[in-house]
Amino acid sequence: MISSTFLRSYRCKLTAFPLALEPISSCESKVAKVRKKLILAAALLTGLTACAANDQRTADALKFQHWYLTSVDGQVVATNNTYVGFIDALQLNGHTGCNNFFASTRVEEQRLQVSGLGMTYRVCEGEAQRNERALLSTLKSSPLLQVENETLILTGAHTLTFTLGAAPNQ
Repeated sequence: MISSTFLRSYRCKLTAFPLALEPISSCESKVAKVRKKLILAAALLTGLTACAANDQRTADALKFQHWYLTSVDGQVVATNNTYVGFIDALQLNGHTGCNNFFASTRVEEQRLQVSGLGMTYRVCEGEAQRNERALLSTLKSSPLLQVENETLILTGAHTLTFTLGAAPNQ
């Protein structure tokens, strides 16, 4: 017959694993290790959930909006006909200042992931050509997204600043 003192000293292992008896100090250290792993896993899961929530908030802020290019790498853009627009499911469309374009997008880790980019092919010159090259190379570079009030900043191959505006007349 096992005494009650013996059972108390092995209570941790008896409740979890009745056949593996170890001294209670060893059991407590194992419980502490498991507890640390659980806390780490919970923190990691919380962090991933927060990132996904931020991505969704950013995507929601972009939907059904038109953003007009105001500067490229800190240089003010003289024309106001370059824009990007996001429609349902974050389909991207816009005008480079010379050509129309469209693409599929998604927000991942606060970056705009662009795929299936298509566009018209008209010849551009001067500022329109520079804006087009900067816009397209930035979109292809998975730019970092920042949306604050009525300003959108894409930071990738170039830093592009946009201002929220009304949809263009088509």
